[in-house]
Amino acid sequence: MTFLDLVKLIGGLAMFLYGMNLARNGLQQAAGNKLRHLLGNLTRNRFSGVGLGAVVTFLLQSSSATTVILVGLTSAGMMSFAGTVGVILGADIGTTLTVQLLSLKVANYALLGVFFGFVMTQTSRKYTVRYYGETLMGFGFIFYGMMVMGEATYPLRDLPWFVELLGKMGDQPLLGLVIATVFTAVIQSSAATIGIVLSMAHGGGMELATAISLILGANIGTCATAMLATVGASIPGKRVAWAHIWIKVLGVVLFLPFIDPFASLVVKISGDDMGRQIANAHTLFNIILAVAFVPFTSQIAKLVVWFVKEKEVEGAFRPMHLDRRSLETPALALGNVDREILRMADIVQQLLVRSIKPFETNDLNLVGELVDEDQKVDMLNKQCKLYLTGISRKNLTQEQVHREYELLEFAADLEVIGDILTKNLMYHAQKKVRKGYEFSEEGNEEIRQMHQRTVDHFRLAMAVFTTRDATLANQCIDQKRELRGFAIKLRHQHIRRLHAAVPQTIETTSLHMDLLDEYARVNSVITRMAYRLLNSEDD
Repeated sequence: MTFLDLVKLIGGLAMFLYGMNLARNGLQQAAGNKLRHLLGNLTRNRFSGVGLGAVVTFLLQSSSATTVILVGLTSAGMMSFAGTVGVILGADIGTTLTVQLLSLKVANYALLGVFFGFVMTQTSRKYTVRYYGETLMGFGFIFYGMMVMGEATYPLRDLPWFVELLGKMGDQPLLGLVIATVFTAVIQSSAATIGIVLSMAHGGGMELATAISLILGANIGTCATAMLATVGASIPGKRVAWAHIWIKVLGVVLFLPFIDPFASLVVKISGDDMGRQIANAHTLFNIILAVAFVPFTSQIAKLVVWFVKEKEVEGAFRPMHLDRRSLETPALALGNVDREILRMADIVQQLLVRSIKPFETNDLNLVGELVDEDQKVDMLNKQCKLYLTGISRKNLTQEQVHREYELLEFAADLEVIGDILTKNLMYHAQKKVRKGYEFSEEGNEEIRQMHQRTVDHFRLAMAVFTTRDATLANQCIDQKRELRGFAIKLRHQHIRRLHAAVPQTIETTSLHMDLLDEYARVNSVITRMAYRLLNSEDD
């Protein structure tokens, strides 16, 4: 094997992995929400879940991507953990479909996919078409990379040490299993590992039993991605990952003693084509796994729940008032949400108060602190929504229905304000520090005044929320009108400084206007709750 062959091998592998990533990202952008909707709504039946998992995973070119979606859906309460087990079994089948295509030698036409995908991404004005173009390019790179790897590994059949290694793996299947497990764990793609096995098989010298041990190792190795996903993940996410790991490991352990009879069965099904034999062995293994385990998805789920228990982390931030025992009593449950949202409001108010500090101190550490605080707001908003969906609706009065709507909308408004402060304003703070910008003395004062008035406006809105006083609501709306006029006045003053050619004003004009706009947006969101109260009074 020459240096050029080695270059081809690693280049082909890189192209293969890049193609998988490109295809996955393109499809997620083009149809990610539809796929999530399908997974969330069509997995109540374990058998349809298997089929859907196979299709989605083939399209996404990654069982890991499917697992990530499942983690998000279970964390959001949109599907049960038990429902994910069937999808996991289907996802394992879906990964084999790419190998089936590889064995059919469609690589001869791979560059057509790259060409047409490139044309779609460069000529279409529609983002969806561009994303599908990326997907097509990705599939093209997958199959072309496979062809390059095949050419690179062909000379291996003439190397004595390689022939000897294959012979050892044939006699000691555990050796092949360990090698494939480690390699797949490193590159995080079972399809890529089996693609290399296909390439070597086409070069000659590999027995089917050896290839099967490598296939089994690749199936275990692909769980490394799921294991990495458990780091810092939620409890539902950890359970999804562990279910995937347990199914794969148990399946391989049960299969390992029967490699030779399994190889004989595969030969009968596939004929003499080694490529077809490897692809079919990979597919058949995962189909048998799905058939064996799908009747026991509920039991597997219960076992994983028992193993991965909810742990109370001392000092961890969590909701304080969402007592699930109150869900059957709507008045108590709504009161619980009310208290939790006030807690959210306190956090947002502190975010607003502190939002000016990074501009005054040029301290980027403050930016990180504020972003971390906003994550608490996002978490409380999600938990309040989930809690409200659990309230017994049959006992709700019309007034309580209105209150539930107000709570949902108010929590959403608080999250929007948090996002404006931590995503938009903090982006401008980072820009100011990195560019070394400094406001003029007058500009600094104007921004401080706009900030302080916004803080005062927010406090008035909190009073509206807690007292539901129509007079205060009207006052809040009047204050918004005053702030609009004040913002226009500040803009005019800034423009006058531009005409006077004040150096700092010229340098920071875009940043100055952006800050005024962001605080104006916050004030607009703040006023929504006042309008909402007055509208409910009219009803």
